[in-house]
Amino acid sequence: MGKASDILWQKRWALGLGAAIAAGVFFRLVWLYDVEYKGDEAWSFSEVKKYWETHTLRTIGMPSSAGLPNAGMSLWVFVAISTILPIVDPLELTRSVQVLNIVAILFLTIFVQKSIPPHEREPWLFSVALVSINPLAVLFSRKLWPPDIFPLFTLGLLVGWWHRGRRWGAFLWGLVGALLGQIQLAGFLFAAAFVGCTLLFNRRGVHWLAWFVGSILGALPLMPWS
Repeated sequence: MGKASDILWQKRWALGLGAAIAAGVFFRLVWLYDVEYKGDEAWSFSEVKKYWETHTLRTIGMPSSAGLPNAGMSLWVFVAISTILPIVDPLELTRSVQVLNIVAILFLTIFVQKSIPPHEREPWLFSVALVSINPLAVLFSRKLWPPDIFPLFTLGLLVGWWHRGRRWGAFLWGLVGALLGQIQLAGFLFAAAFVGCTLLFNRRGVHWLAWFVGSILGALPLMPWS
């Protein structure tokens, strides 16, 4: 009887999670014209368009509200997207951001299934469901704004940090952590929190040399900004 109830619970879990992910995909792709297009969004699209007209890449990125300009990667990520997907108008560039956020949700689900021990998966799967349908997560997945590119990068940082006991994982953690703040300055705070907590509570077993090498390589694009 216990085994049958466990199987029923797993099926309900799978159905609920699948419904949450499906709803998240739907909410991100529906009503494409219902998106913000203010100063930051207009700046991003006009600079991407200008790049394809002049083939000259800006070394400094979007101005920040604090007055300090963001690094060039705040623009380069959108230029990189436009090399893969043909961009004609702001809506198409916004659509690509929505698709990247959906890909991040799917990759997070795969990561949980492949890397997290079965007895620890439940809170992780709750996080997948919540990030899929959380109204703010949906809102910020539908904007043409550098922080909206974060999910794929933060997932890469999480994967690297989770496997920090391996050289490739520590290297990935350092690399992506250095790139995050170049997309938007707040990314440096996010990456620093992972480093600080690891140093304080779980620094043993980390391949710090690989992390350092990844961090140095990831910081190289900062040179024009500095």
